[in-house]
Amino acid sequence: MMVKGAILLSGQKEIRNKAWNGNFSFAINVSADLAPVAVLFVYTLHPSGEIVADSVRFQIDKCFKHKVNIKFSEEQGLPGSNASLYLQAAPDSFCALRAVDRSVLLLKSEQQLSAESVYNMVPSIELYGYFYRGLHLDDSKEDPCIPQRDMFYNGLYYTASGEIREENADYVEQAIIQTVRTNFPETWIWDLVSVDSSGSANLSFLIPDTITQWEASGFCVNGDVGFGVSSTTTLEVSQPFFIEIASPFSVVQNEQFDLIVNVFNYLDTCVEISVQVEESQNYEANINTLKINGSEIIQTGGRKTNVWTIIPKKLGKVNITVVAEAKQSNACPNEGMERQKLNWKDTVVKSFLVEPEGIEKERTQSFLICTEGAKASKQGVLDLPNDVVEGSARGFFTVVGDILGLAMQNLVVLQMPYGSGEQNAALLAF
Repeated sequence: MMVKGAILLSGQKEIRNKAWNGNFSFAINVSADLAPVAVLFVYTLHPSGEIVADSVRFQIDKCFKHKVNIKFSEEQGLPGSNASLYLQAAPDSFCALRAVDRSVLLLKSEQQLSAESVYNMVPSIELYGYFYRGLHLDDSKEDPCIPQRDMFYNGLYYTASGEIREENADYVEQAIIQTVRTNFPETWIWDLVSVDSSGSANLSFLIPDTITQWEASGFCVNGDVGFGVSSTTTLEVSQPFFIEIASPFSVVQNEQFDLIVNVFNYLDTCVEISVQVEESQNYEANINTLKINGSEIIQTGGRKTNVWTIIPKKLGKVNITVVAEAKQSNACPNEGMERQKLNWKDTVVKSFLVEPEGIEKERTQSFLICTEGAKASKQGVLDLPNDVVEGSARGFFTVVGDILGLAMQNLVVLQMPYGSGEQNAALLAF
C-alpha cells in the first residue's frame, strides 16, 4: 500500500489453488497515516512468468493522529459575562487558541485553518502508469461504479438541539436591567495554552460586548503524536434588547457624517423606546429621524432605525455614547403585563478617529552627536507654519547608535546589474 508516494504497508499471501481463480480477503487498519489517499497495489506471478496486477484507490478522511477538541460550556451567552472553554488534547501538548467575530471570517473564509487546508499545503505524490521500453502497459479503465464520498466536512459539525428552558416570568415591578457596552474587538481569544498530563484544560474568558457569533478553533503540537487541529465551535452572544451603531472608522474634522442607530427588541412584548445621543464638547449631534413626542413603539422581534448627523470638533480618538431605553406602554396588548413591567436600558460607547483637515506636512532634522564618554546635548528648533491646524501638530525623535541605522532600515537591497536587460529584469523579479 502506497501513501504520499512511498510504500507504507507491504506483505504477501500464498494461495494454494491450482485452478487459479477465486477470491481472498485481508484486513487493513485505516488510520491517519493513510490520509489523504491510499493506493492498494496487488500483483501475482504465474508459473509461466506472466505478471498480473491491479490497484485501487481509497479516499481517507483528512485527519491527524493528534485529536484536539474544544467546546464552550454553553451555546449562548450574554455580553460581559464569563464563558468557559473546554480543551482536550494529548497530554503535555502546547496549543494555540483563537476566537474571531464571524463577520470578519466571512470576508476571507478560505484562510481558516483546518485539516483540509493543512493537507492542501503538503505536496501530494501519486505514482501512476506502467511504462516499459516506451510503451504504456497500464490497462486504462473507467472510475469504479461506487462514487467517491467526501468524508471531510470543512470544519462543520452537528450538535443535538437542547431543550429551551423557560425563564421565570415573575419579575419585580419596575425592575430595570441596564447594560453598558464598550468593548467591541474583532478578535476575542488569541492565546497560547499548555495542557498538563491530564490532557484537558478548562479555561475562562470574559465575553466582549459585541452582539455577534464567535467562532473558536485551535491547534496543538506534541512530541509524540505531532500536530492536531480542532473543529470550529461557536458561541452566540445576544440579549433581548440592544442597540447597534454603524459609524465610519475615521472622519475629517468639521465634516459631517451620518450615525445610524438600530434598536432591536426581542422581548416577549412590544415596548416604548427612547434613543438619545449624549451631548459632548467633542462633537455636535443633530437627529434626522422624525419622532412623535420623542418616543416610538417597537413590536416584539422588530427593529427601529434612527439617524443622527455628527460634526466632530476635536482631533484624535473621540467616544460617542448612545443610550436606548425600553419602557412599558399602554399601546401594547394586555397579555404581557408582567413582562411589560421590566424596563431595559442599553448604553453603547463607540469610538472613531477624527483626522485633521488640510495636507500633512513633515519636516525632519538630523544631528550627529559624539559623546566621547561624556554626556552631550543638542537643541532643536520646531517651527510650525502659521496656517497649521490647531491640535494637529506632533513630534517625535529617534536615537540610533549606528550612523547608517535609519538609512538602512526597511531598505530593499538589489543585486548588481549585469548582462542584458532581460537578465536584470529577472533579478528584479526574484
